[in-house]
This record gives sequence, C-alpha cells and structure tokens, in this order.
Amino acid sequence: MSEMGGLGAWLTVVFAGIVTLGIRASFIVLPPDTQVPAWLTGSLKYVAAAVLPALIAPDVLFRDVAPGDMFNIYRISAAVVAAVFAQRVAQPDV
Repeated sequence: MSEMGGLGAWLTVVFAGIVTLGIRASFIVLPPDTQVPAWLTGSLKYVAAAVLPALIAPDVLFRDVAPGDMFNIYRISAAVVAAVFAQRVAQPDV
C-alpha cells in the first residue's frame, strides 16, 4: 500500500509539472495569429495584483512570530507604512 502512495505522489508531481509547462509554453508555442479571448485578456491584467499580495502576506503575517503571539505587529506596521508610501509615490498629485 505504501508503494502505491509513493507512486501516486510521483504521478501527481509529474502531472502538475506537465500542466504547468503546458500553460506557460502555450503563450510561446501557439502561432502568432492565435486570438486570445477578450475575457482572458481582461483577466490577465489582474494577475500581478493578485500574485503580489499572495506572496507578501504570509511573510508579513506569519514569519518570526513569537511563541503565543498570533501576528508580528512590527512586520504588519512596516508593511502598512510601505504600502502608504508606495501609494503616495505612485500617485504624487493626490
């Protein structure tokens, strides 16, 4: 039974790698005249806005948390200050 579990895990990793490679290569390998649907083009502009917080939030919220604490308030405070500063820099006339 443990042999099948190991095989299933490897198959899952290989399948996930093939799917990831296929998705990433599709934008390079497809012919240049391939039309991307409007709904996909419209949704791709939100990818960076979704990925950046997904990468930053776990590091800000849960890294170097003292025993018994739920969050690291210093990292959260620094992230808020950085976000406010970035907003001010991005829109200087506001």
